[in-house]
Amino acid sequence: MRIISIYLSYISGRIFYSFVVLIIVASCYFLTIPYIEFDHYLVLNPFYQITSQLPTWLVIINFTTLTLTILVIVFYILTVYYILNKRRTRRIHRKYDSLLVGYLFDFLYDETSSNYERRKKLKRIKRCLRSDITKRIFLNRLRRVHLQMNGEIKDRNFNLLKALQYTSFLRAYLKSPRLRHKLFALRIISDFHLQGYEGYIYKLTKSSNRIVSSEALVTLIALYIYDDHLFLVDFIRPLSIWDINTIVNKVQQQQHNKRFNYKKLILSEVPEISVVGIILARIDKQKQLKSVIKKKIDSSVALVSEQAFLTFVSFAAEPDDFDYIIYRFEAATEHVKLHILKALSTLKNNNDKIKFLNWVVANKSIIYKIEAIKSLLDVDYDYYNVKFRDSASDSVKNAMLHVENIHY
Repeated sequence: MRIISIYLSYISGRIFYSFVVLIIVASCYFLTIPYIEFDHYLVLNPFYQITSQLPTWLVIINFTTLTLTILVIVFYILTVYYILNKRRTRRIHRKYDSLLVGYLFDFLYDETSSNYERRKKLKRIKRCLRSDITKRIFLNRLRRVHLQMNGEIKDRNFNLLKALQYTSFLRAYLKSPRLRHKLFALRIISDFHLQGYEGYIYKLTKSSNRIVSSEALVTLIALYIYDDHLFLVDFIRPLSIWDINTIVNKVQQQQHNKRFNYKKLILSEVPEISVVGIILARIDKQKQLKSVIKKKIDSSVALVSEQAFLTFVSFAAEPDDFDYIIYRFEAATEHVKLHILKALSTLKNNNDKIKFLNWVVANKSIIYKIEAIKSLLDVDYDYYNVKFRDSASDSVKNAMLHVENIHY
């Protein structure tokens, strides 16, 4: 019944706007004809004699005036409606927010009540949850407790949620045509790790609305349903940087779950999913995938290329790896270049490394000079300390001074 009422409310609004447009069109049309006949009944147009004798430009002005008049009336009615509705919502919030918080903590922290008393308190809470507004208020409060509390209180809070029989409410909101309803349900399901909604949430990942699809995607990850996260491979919509970071953070929280299929994620045709796989491989030190990730450095998508380069640099251990990143240094982004210079400090001293670092000091901007000087000082502090202090280049001297300030 709830989903029916939600759709009726949603459709009635669309019908109202369509009706307004129909009235405007019908009114404009009616002014151009002498009468309208309905089943042998004639409805005369009292303005026809006037409009038929007016010039076209004046008729257009009259039509425009009529249209604007109707729109002003509609706008006024809607403004009054939304103001009254907002006041009503605020009044409900003021009335029930503190009341429900009191009932909630009385229920959670009462150590002496009998089962009868607890059922009585539960009924008292349920009596306040007769409208969707109060249910949303209370579910948000339960959500905050769940995220902030631990131990027995958290368990009681979750048991209270189950006792409120939330299933039909959340299912209706997931199927609601309204964006705010879907997002509310997804966040409640995600934060409480509620089971039984996976099939419909998976469908929402394919929604044409990017906000809904990305939120559904993050919710599935938070639910720990698909251990290998291969459902991400089937995701075909682009993700934002925010979405990528959120997904990675959610996966990192799943410390008990390390059965990811990194390779399939990395090889995904969707660039953002490939980026997720590359970042996860770097975080979990999946060095056996170094060759796969190396190929992604040549990707035409800048984000994929950069993350693949960063991951490959973090995995670099063999002389050939360092030869490659030195060779590709000029093609890297500024962020990657800095990581390359920092990574070279871990490479045992060799002529190629020293030659390259000296080239960076001589030719690159100060931000790169600083990192190169740090590595060279580790090679031979006395020699390079004197060399850079006495350099004929002011930028090299400034870089050396900056390094000294860091150390001292």
